[in-house]
Amino acid sequence: MNTRTLLLSCMLALPTLSFAQTELTEAPATTEQAEQTPSESTSIVPNAYITDNLYIFVHSGAGKNYRILGSINAGTAVQVIGDERNGFVNVIDDKGREGWVEAEFVTTEAGLQITNQNLQAQLDALNVELQDSQNEVPTLQAKLNSLESENAELRQAVKDAETQKVQIQKEAMNKKQEQQHLLLSYGAAIAFSGLILGVLLTLFLSRRKRYDGWA
Repeated sequence: MNTRTLLLSCMLALPTLSFAQTELTEAPATTEQAEQTPSESTSIVPNAYITDNLYIFVHSGAGKNYRILGSINAGTAVQVIGDERNGFVNVIDDKGREGWVEAEFVTTEAGLQITNQNLQAQLDALNVELQDSQNEVPTLQAKLNSLESENAELRQAVKDAETQKVQIQKEAMNKKQEQQHLLLSYGAAIAFSGLILGVLLTLFLSRRKRYDGWA
């Protein structure tokens, strides 16, 4: 039983050791290629991202037995330019290098690194907007104070106009009453004058008749 278990463990460990040996053998090629690769970034159209928490090797073909061209860091945006083949996809990285990477480490969703960068950019933009808004507060406050002052002046002007209107209405009413009183006084004077005149005429005519009778 122990012998079988040991044999199974050895068989399971062989692929791991073989892969480690392959990676160690190809590592110098990675370093050499990295020295030859320009450091300037190349513009690509990202449609996929490298999985977080690891870096992967870029091979010259669709398999680990192909030469290693370099490595791509976790979270890097890449452009997938070919279909999957033997568990590998053809991509162009952010440095403009074309090669093949393992498809299981390529995803269409941005990793934490890209997400954090986008969130940081949004936060910076919001901070700029907040700072601009805070800078505008004194100006807006001054405009508000000015508008409130103008509003108070307008309210006072309306109040004064209402007071003046009431005063004019009172003066007009008083003037109308005075005219009515004056007309009544004129009428009374005319009536009294007519009455006096009537009395005088009556007396004059009655005396005249009396004088005529004596004659």
